[in-house]
Amino acid sequence: GGARTPFRCVRPFELFTRWIGAGQAMINKNEVQHISELARINLSDGEIEKFRSDLNKVLGYIEVLKSVDTEGVEPLAQVTGLKNVFRDDRAASSDLTEAIIKNAPDQRGRFIRVKGVFE
Repeated sequence: GGARTPFRCVRPFELFTRWIGAGQAMINKNEVQHISELARINLSDGEIEKFRSDLNKVLGYIEVLKSVDTEGVEPLAQVTGLKNVFRDDRAASSDLTEAIIKNAPDQRGRFIRVKGVFE
């Protein structure tokens, strides 16, 4: 391959639209149908065509992103510099059972009565 262009000089959307416009088909109708069968999703012919087109656009944009020169760029997981703050995992007593039952509108002993959810 030739020299890569630095990202600041690349117009990704323009390259992407040229790539798609050149008829670069990466996923065909049969592959979308196969994927839908694996996922057990029934798709109409119109939906298959829509997903074929959408998936090809996504994959095409990934190809455009591959042209970005990342030489010397460190991998990045997040941009804020914030770190998770963890507390010690300690067991603590939280005997709220009686307070919860006491505030329930309908209780029977140590149980809360609710409407049935199964027929």
